[in-house]
Amino acid sequence: MAAFEELFRRHRRAVTAYAARRCSQPADVADLVAATFLAVLETSAGYDPARGVFRPWLIGVASRQLIALRRREYRQWSLAQAVSGRRVLGDDATARIEEQIDAARDTAEVEHAMNALAARHREVLWLVGHDKLSPAEAAGVLGVNA
Repeated sequence: MAAFEELFRRHRRAVTAYAARRCSQPADVADLVAATFLAVLETSAGYDPARGVFRPWLIGVASRQLIALRRREYRQWSLAQAVSGRRVLGDDATARIEEQIDAARDTAEVEHAMNALAARHREVLWLVGHDKLSPAEAAGVLGVNA
């Protein structure tokens, strides 16, 4: 673990500078630096000293972590776009919607029945039921003696 601490001390500024040039938010810089060194810790066996200097390999790890960060951000953005404007409904809202659907179905049935009536009978029902007139008032509107 002491070796990793030394590696971190030596190279954190380079990784932080790399991240700062590529990330607009300080939190993203910190996330990228942390992800890079975590990946180094997890994949240190993948480093082959015979291939060259450590720092380019480390920056390569940071580059792959940045790509992964950008992909996560894009997935989150895509998901936000997909659900924007949609509301998650609770039980009460769902119950209200079901009631409205039932009421609309009932309304369609009532309208169908009303349309089957003669026009004069339909008008009486509309005046009393919809317009809230008393039967005597409806009769007066229609010119019928009550």
